[in-house]
Amino acid sequence: MLPMALSLLDTMPGGAILYDQSGNVVGINATARRLFGVKARDILGRPVSSLFADSNWQMIVRTGLPTGAQRVSLGPATYVRVELPVFADGRVVAVLAHFMGRDIGILREVLPKLPVLADSELTDNQSSSAPHLQSGDPAPAPASLSDIKGTSRAIREARQLAAKAARTDMPVLIQGEPGTEIEAFARAIHDASQRAAREFVAVNSRAATESLLLRELFGMGEESGEGGKLDQACGGTLYLEEISEMPLGVQSRLARAMQERGLGHAAVAAGTVRLVASSHRDLAGAVAAGGFREDLYYRLNVIRLEIPPLRVRPEDIRALADSALARLNQLYANQGLTKRMSGEGLEMLLRYSWPGNVAELESVVSRAYCLSEGEEILAAHLPAAFQQISQVPTDVVGQKTLDEIITEVERGVILQALRATGHNKSRTAKLLGLPRSSFYEKLTRYGLMTRPD
Repeated sequence: MLPMALSLLDTMPGGAILYDQSGNVVGINATARRLFGVKARDILGRPVSSLFADSNWQMIVRTGLPTGAQRVSLGPATYVRVELPVFADGRVVAVLAHFMGRDIGILREVLPKLPVLADSELTDNQSSSAPHLQSGDPAPAPASLSDIKGTSRAIREARQLAAKAARTDMPVLIQGEPGTEIEAFARAIHDASQRAAREFVAVNSRAATESLLLRELFGMGEESGEGGKLDQACGGTLYLEEISEMPLGVQSRLARAMQERGLGHAAVAAGTVRLVASSHRDLAGAVAAGGFREDLYYRLNVIRLEIPPLRVRPEDIRALADSALARLNQLYANQGLTKRMSGEGLEMLLRYSWPGNVAELESVVSRAYCLSEGEEILAAHLPAAFQQISQVPTDVVGQKTLDEIITEVERGVILQALRATGHNKSRTAKLLGLPRSSFYEKLTRYGLMTRPD
């Protein structure tokens, strides 16, 4: 499906961007490259959030539902953007963002059906600020620390520290493995603070180029009148995602801005910006290796929040699975669907090590929800790897640690599936019910990237 979708990009009217299940750009047509001022070689493989931070790709991958139309401003013009799922064998394999201008005929048919957009609103003299919601759109629901589910001591302590951080304007550094609730904590800290009425502006530090990230953060300068995200977040919160990947030149500029407490010319006049940064890597180790500026690290590392991986808090699995099912039941309530996890299904969830953390759990629950036909989600609706874990011989218990048992079984399952598909990695990932990003991470971890003997 992906090659077919990629081949269609340049035939589509307007701008078109295709990104995979991990939110990384895999294709962009000429119109979109012109709209965003990027070259294909600079953006392919990068997170789509480096182009626009308000993508709903994670929700689309989980639910298979497209987003509603949104009005966005790019340069001097205004466009309507929709994000659509791309399916293969009943699964979402990619997301397509389509940007349509008023000169595209199809938009004339779509506009009358959109309750918050009118043809007169699509003028060419809109603000050149970052993409934003139409003023008539409902505001996103406030994030709450209580929405972050779990009863383990580790997650309770993380919520308590986040609540204390929300009462201050001090910088916060959030660290955790991919798939943990890093962004949920960042948004909840903002929405629990006195800045909740102002903007929460997210910037992915893994931008296409250093110059693009500098422009995104600091704008084009006072003479152009075009500010950056630092100005946009004035009085609110600037969330710097994956800051460990920020180029050293941008780090230097950010450290200087923090020292001067200016954070952009508009911020000086209208107030301060609260900084929240996150990293999947150990920043202290990056400092020691020379990949991260020591002065910036200490300026950001005022309140440090460690998000524990799911494998060290298995007592949270039930609450997280129930929460994911509750969201799905609410989403499909109009279809009369109300599903619950069976006892054997929950037991399998508890036995798994969850290398992809909460994001992987939500993906597995969503897939099982789709496969189950009755009110109960059974063990048979879970991926093949889960079935194999349940067949671990009892005589190994006490002889090996749980991690050793899980590693051995999981590697064996993947190797068996590779042989069954003739070592076709795409088919193997599909057979095991794993996202490609998680599957390749497992291949690397278990030394299976090259064909085993």
